[in-house]
Parts: sequence; C-alpha cells; structure tokens
Amino acid sequence: MQRTVLDPFSREAKGIVKKAPPLDQLPGEVFEVSRKKVSWLLEDKKPPKSLFSLEAKTDVLSWYVLFFSVGTNFTEFSNESRMVEEALGGITRGRLEEIEKREEARVLWRMAERLDITEGQMEDGGLRLGEVFISKRDLFAESSILGFGRRTGVVSVGRGTGFDRRTKGYGIPWKSLIPLVSAKKTRLTDWYIRGCYAVVSLEDLMEIYSGLVTVDALRHMERLRAEARHLRTEQTDALARYVSSLAEKRSSRAPAYAAGRAGRLNPEDFPPCIKAVMKGVTSGSRNFAITVFLTSFVSYARIAPAKAEDPRISDYVKDQKVIDEIMPIINEAAERCSPPFFEDQPLERLNVYHLGMGMNEEPRLENSGASKWYFPPNCEKVQREAPPLCQPDELCKRIKNPLNYYFLRGRDGSEKEEGG
Repeated sequence: MQRTVLDPFSREAKGIVKKAPPLDQLPGEVFEVSRKKVSWLLEDKKPPKSLFSLEAKTDVLSWYVLFFSVGTNFTEFSNESRMVEEALGGITRGRLEEIEKREEARVLWRMAERLDITEGQMEDGGLRLGEVFISKRDLFAESSILGFGRRTGVVSVGRGTGFDRRTKGYGIPWKSLIPLVSAKKTRLTDWYIRGCYAVVSLEDLMEIYSGLVTVDALRHMERLRAEARHLRTEQTDALARYVSSLAEKRSSRAPAYAAGRAGRLNPEDFPPCIKAVMKGVTSGSRNFAITVFLTSFVSYARIAPAKAEDPRISDYVKDQKVIDEIMPIINEAAERCSPPFFEDQPLERLNVYHLGMGMNEEPRLENSGASKWYFPPNCEKVQREAPPLCQPDELCKRIKNPLNYYFLRGRDGSEKEEGG
C-alpha cells in the first residue's frame, strides 16, 4: 500500500488543499472518488481495499469536496452528514488495520501523528506506563467489569497465565479523549484511567484515532455550513444530491418495527428514553433529542405507517388534526429543556422538517414530501448521541428501536385486557 494521507486534517493534507485549484476546476476523478467513498455504505459492512491505497492528492481532495458538498447542503444531524462521518471513520479504521497487518510499529508511528502514545512494558507483576504501574490484579479486576479486550488493553487470558503479545497495553493522555466525549461518542467512565493515562489496547487506539478524525470532519462541515454556502458549484451540489440519494436508500431499508395500531398517543407506553426527553434535556442534547429523536418518534408512533421506500405523512393521514396532536408534544418537551430549546434557538423550530414537511414553523399536511420523513433512530444511536437518555428497563432488552418498545407495550397491554 502506498503512503496515503491517513488524516485529512494533517499538516500534509492541509498543504495539498492550499495548493488545489478552485472547486469548479477540480478534475472529475476527484468527485468520482468522493462518490466511491460513500457508495460502499449501501451494501458492504467494510470499505473495499481499493480505497486504502489512493494517490495522496486525489485522496485528500476527494475528502474535502465531500465535506464541502454535504456541509453546505445539509445539517449536522442529517443522515447525509452521518453517512460522511461513517465513511470517513470506516475507511480510516480500515487503513490502520491494513498497516497493522504488515507492521505493528508502523501503525503506531502513523497514529502518533495525532496521538501521544506510550507503549506499556509488561512485567511479571503487571503493566508499566512511564512512572505509572498497574498490577496484574488491577488489570484483571478492571477487565471483569468492563469486558476483556475493550477499554483496558487486556485481552482474554486466564489468571496466572502471564502476559504475551495479546495483552500488550498502551497509554495515552486521558485528555486525548475529551473531543470524543464532547461529541458524545464516548464517556470517560468507559475507560480505565490511571494517573494521566487512559490504558488502551491497539484496537482501542485505532478506534480512538478514527473517532478523532471524524469529529474534526463534523466540525469542519459545520463551519462550512455557516461560512461557505455561497461557494457551492454545480458539481458540489450534484455530489450532495448523490449522497442524499444513498441516504434515502439506506433509510428505506430501516429495520421493520412491531406492527402498531394508528391512534392517539399513549404516553404511558413510551420507552424510558422518550419519557426522559419529555421531562426536558440540557443544552448538550437538545438538538438530537427534540429535532431528530422525539419528532420522528411521535410521528411514527401516532401514524403507524406501513413500511414504504419513501413514506409521506399524507399517504396515511388525511386530517390536519393529527399533525396538530403531534406538534404540542414536541413544543412542550422543547419548553421543558434547559434552557427552553425553541426560545434559545428560534430557528430550530423549523427543523421539524424531519416530519417531511419542509422548513415550516407550523407544518401543514399539504406540505408532505417537501423533505424526508425520517424514521426514529435505533437504540444504538440514541445511546451514542445522548447517553443520559438511555436508561433501559426489561422490555428494552427485547428491542432495537424505541418505536418497537411503544408498539410492544401497546400490544401486550391490549392482550392482557382481552385475556382479563
């Protein structure tokens, strides 16, 4: 594999971008590579190896036109932005794994461009990281809580078997995790921290490195959204439409949820995460909790549409009163936020475009189809984007999407009534 630019925000990458011609003068190959970098998400769980060995200039510029195209056309919480984030993280992780297969020292060296890595020294009694010593007993005790091979640098080996390459540990300054914590991609409590170090495995290092790169990409796209929309070109808008078409296809393949019955909402059957949103959330979680999560949940729970490739509310509802039932729930939850969400950020009231009715402060049924009606995010995404909302009960163990919870609770309740 040739020397790729692993980090599109590195000094080397920025140098390539600085010397690049204007967007409307970039060769078509750059845009074609951009398409390839997201298209694999539609079918494959891992990126193709052909994306691991691209020529440096084309590689870097293809990332930047992808960031620009999506950043200037879609919001931070859009499926399109998340697709770019997922593509970047997957390709970065894949490249690291390919390097590691050939030489462990080389992958550590490449990650050291961004991370300050201390290689642990295994001793009979435990692991030494600089002046910090962690006994074997502490390592295994921590593993029994957090799980072998994750978050501790320890892989599954029996007590008393000694250490080998599989149990090799590393340390990074725990402050290196702060960008991931701020972006709600992890919590400090997920990691084993001793002294100034977070104790990690090689797998963890690759995950952290990839995560930091994606956080930079999301921040970069947010800046573009605010500062560079006027620089859009026909080519960048075409690329944005392409990414959007992929996002729609992925959304149409969303897992089926338990069959529900359309009818007035029953808050008693809401899952714990939705009940937590209804009580009000703090500023760090408001955008996701209200705009993305609650809006999509209450609309699907109230209308219970049959699965369709590109559903519109007007396909299932003919009475504006249904929308008038949904909006007060969203507005009340926003009002309970700290500070009140729509008062603090008035423009976010327009973000109920997730209902599929465009950017309207008062959604009307006749506007259905003006934007995409988003399916509620899965439990995994809720836990990742807003961890405090995820407080599972016994029923949560049976479902993967909060919507399933609502319909299962309603069905189980009906069966009890009928049987009683």
